[in-house]
Amino acid sequence: MEFLEIRALPGPNVYSHRPMLHALLDLGEWAGRETREIEGSTERLLALLPGLGEHHCGLGYPGGFVERLRDGTYVGHVIEHVAIELQKMAGLEVTHGKTRMTRQPGVYRIVIEYRNEAAARHCLAGAKDLVAAVLKGNSYPVAECVREARRLADRTDLGPSTRAIAEAAARRGIPVIRLDEDSLVQLGYGIHRKLIQSAETTLTSSVSVDISCDKARTKALLEKFFVPVPRGAVVRSADEAIAQLGVLTPPLALKPLDGNQGRAVSLGLRTPEAIREAFDRAAGVSPRVVVEEQLVGQDYRVLVVAGRMVAASVRVPASVVGDGRHTIAELIDLENATNPQRGHGHEKALTYLEVDECMIDHLRRSGGRTVADVPSDGERVILRGTANLSTGGTARDVTDEVHPSIRLLCERAARVVGLDICGIDLMTPDISEPLPASGAGVIELNAAPGLRMHHFPSGVPPRCRHRDRPHALPRGRWPHSDRLGHRDERQDDRLAHGRLDALRRG
Repeated sequence: MEFLEIRALPGPNVYSHRPMLHALLDLGEWAGRETREIEGSTERLLALLPGLGEHHCGLGYPGGFVERLRDGTYVGHVIEHVAIELQKMAGLEVTHGKTRMTRQPGVYRIVIEYRNEAAARHCLAGAKDLVAAVLKGNSYPVAECVREARRLADRTDLGPSTRAIAEAAARRGIPVIRLDEDSLVQLGYGIHRKLIQSAETTLTSSVSVDISCDKARTKALLEKFFVPVPRGAVVRSADEAIAQLGVLTPPLALKPLDGNQGRAVSLGLRTPEAIREAFDRAAGVSPRVVVEEQLVGQDYRVLVVAGRMVAASVRVPASVVGDGRHTIAELIDLENATNPQRGHGHEKALTYLEVDECMIDHLRRSGGRTVADVPSDGERVILRGTANLSTGGTARDVTDEVHPSIRLLCERAARVVGLDICGIDLMTPDISEPLPASGAGVIELNAAPGLRMHHFPSGVPPRCRHRDRPHALPRGRWPHSDRLGHRDERQDDRLAHGRLDALRRG
């Protein structure tokens, strides 16, 4: 048996409105043979995949497929069901499939539903090999096949931010099509077609993105529009950075000019030695480095969409809690191994804790500790000065606590640079109170901000998931369409907002 062709049909197609994988399979020696002719094949297959006993097949009730196996069905049909079952075992809930003969003798057309293309391709290939092994009476490593499918799904699935937008669009009846193996997604068809990539959209200005990526330019613009920002300077050498000790008021913060995700950010710098070490780390990310006064308070992230604040979170630095027995390094390994919410990069709600130079330096400066120290039972050890989720931090939703003056300030900051989706990093003692006259303000603005902290906050229900806010998707900005893209735009707008009202009531 061999596949002559496998291709993905990501949008509505002649087989289904759902994404389908289309394959042409040459059955070779097994063409025209039915399962009832192959002694023991049904029992061997069900022993490997007992979940097949629940498949309805065309009979419409659980066990229908097993009846087909015992009465006799073609091998291509068996491969279809096995590919679906392997996907289900990997956590990818799919149900739809179809197998038909083609005009070419011995060649069958197999179509199966998929949620993740890479995992579905792997399961389809595995289904062919598994069925071939069953027909010949050989064994097959089912668990290994399923593990690899899960790994492929985790590695190639949409990131949390892109997935959140795609799911919100699907709930509104907007067609969603993934266009590549990264995060490029199409919403709608034809004249309604829009593109997103993470939290960037076709409405995101490239000029605005360039401005937000340059921290010095962003601060200069914000200051002109009376948005409080920390005093600072851009330097190109460690000596220039050290000289700022005589100009700015310590403690100082130091970070790459065009860095992101909290990389090489150092806080609480008061001595020339500490500044020199911090500069060397930041210079490894960007040749130009920002030195600025460190603002006082809690680290907040405010999300502004289309000029309106829609969510806010307080970010908490990565930490571990001692038990009196394990070292800090061992506690980090335990947290990574036992917390199912942590994963590599942005693949899960939280990111793995990683021991690096910034963590080692923070532990040394904050208490003279090393990762080999054993914290006392119940002692919480803060691992970093920064609270980015990308460096292992967590977040708590505070949207309902934001003071009106701070909400307006953040909305103005997003308008200054013109970002349609903007993440505002804010330092203030208490976001429920007006901003103090000094020592607090906006640290930076972020294009394509991560949405994980708003969908997966710690200890409280999510702010955004299944609780869509009408101003998060303004009327008229994202035209709605049915799965064929032909419905009247005004009708779709009414339907979408009707769904939102139903969601809020539910």
